[in-house]
Amino acid sequence: MVSKTRQKKPDNTGPGFTFPIFSTLMNLVLTWLGTNLMMGLVPATRTLSKEQFRKHAFSLTVLSLINVTSIVTQNAALVHIGLSVNQVIKCCVPLPTMVCAWLIQGKVNPSPIVAAVFLLVAGATLSVPFTDPTVTKHGLILTLISMFCGALRPVISAKLLAGAAQSGLSPIPLLWYDCAIATWVLLVVFCLSEEIKQLPGYCVEHPGVGSAIVCGGGTMAFAFNIVTFYLIKAIGPLGNVVLGLLKTTILVVVAATFVDTSTQLSEINILGYCIFFIALFLYSYLNYRMSQGTLHYPPLPCACCAPRVEEPAAVHPSTGAATKTTEKSKLIGR
Repeated sequence: MVSKTRQKKPDNTGPGFTFPIFSTLMNLVLTWLGTNLMMGLVPATRTLSKEQFRKHAFSLTVLSLINVTSIVTQNAALVHIGLSVNQVIKCCVPLPTMVCAWLIQGKVNPSPIVAAVFLLVAGATLSVPFTDPTVTKHGLILTLISMFCGALRPVISAKLLAGAAQSGLSPIPLLWYDCAIATWVLLVVFCLSEEIKQLPGYCVEHPGVGSAIVCGGGTMAFAFNIVTFYLIKAIGPLGNVVLGLLKTTILVVVAATFVDTSTQLSEINILGYCIFFIALFLYSYLNYRMSQGTLHYPPLPCACCAPRVEEPAAVHPSTGAATKTTEKSKLIGR
């Protein structure tokens, strides 16, 4: 987002590298090469096989297509919608993520955590400086598509990673498949875009800058993608998008403070930061309580919220009589 903000600055003090599709394509290629290097250095992660791909071909293809769709629609949306509106909508990603996790994984969340997520989204939304309120129908549709793809991708990734012990789809092989398929799709998109005509001229005029941007961006993309897949496996899709929301909120502050200094943070933005970080602490604390089995809460009439149910009575092994259990309730979906 910082780079996009810089590109929108009227004085054009940036490097002028306005080739987001090509940059993303090279990020995918370098990430794919990085996964090959890691599998070469750590043989235990080299679990690729033809049988594995045949068994999971549909899910892997859908995952890659969702990734490409999210990237392409995000880049296209910024032409038709203001950056502020785009970021406000993207801050809502955790909400469809909870719904997708319930529909695909059958995962439900305790009502206090759902409330904390809504508070996080509200704080992140208020923290965005509303400097460009431009909205068009096409931009709104493209941004919504990108948002839902961003919500769906970690859920599908978590579904695939859940069976890693049997399928061998640990984070590194999964990232290998994702980049391999997405690269070919994005290559077609690049060949059909205007970038393919403009890129050679830029490379001739700025070979060093172009190479530095591609190599630096590709290295960071590889590290980011590896961490993302391991985070999804460790803390689940909802925790991953909440951390993504933290990243977005910090980038908004960095962009407004150091990149686009013409943007002034209002009292509402500062209030949003306060709400966001309080909600982030609350979300972390509630997750800790849930991991300890000490989270108690009233039930809510929502399918995405975990209800409390009575623990079945234990049966005495000798008499066969029902006895009272010490744990009166439990979480469904934990």
